[in-house]
Amino acid sequence: MISKILKGAVIASVFAAGSCASDMFPAVVGKDGVMKKNFTIIEEAKKIKEFGLYRADKKTYPTKMRIREQHPCFIIDPSEWAGYKKIDAFTVEVMQLDKDFAAGFAGDKDHAPIYYNDDLPKNPLYILGKKGCSEAPNTITMTAYQKIGGNWVETGRATFILKK
Repeated sequence: MISKILKGAVIASVFAAGSCASDMFPAVVGKDGVMKKNFTIIEEAKKIKEFGLYRADKKTYPTKMRIREQHPCFIIDPSEWAGYKKIDAFTVEVMQLDKDFAAGFAGDKDHAPIYYNDDLPKNPLYILGKKGCSEAPNTITMTAYQKIGGNWVETGRATFILKK
């Protein structure tokens, strides 16, 4: 009897954790700050401010992403991420530094959301590919996971097409 109650409580908590996670939507934010929701084709990555998956409810959670690329080239500034690991030749997993309602990449006035060979960070880390590989054009399939109720839950997935 007790084991049935415990089993029911575990199933209910797993269901509740999964249902708390609203699906994330893909979007691109231009340099003007305007967000284009459900947008995944990026004509010129150097002319946008950020892109990724965003929560409609704006609740923040620890966030990580699995990134699968068409061409294996993934360059990061290691100081911008809490953790990273290579999954296979085309896939990397990165952990964001802070809790967030978004999973993705943001740039600033000096560089694009992802790094290119002409605007590399001070100490670039090539997780996928070799030094000098070119980031774009590329197709990135991004899967977002957020830690909700103590469990990593997949909260969104989208494929972004980046043109130079």
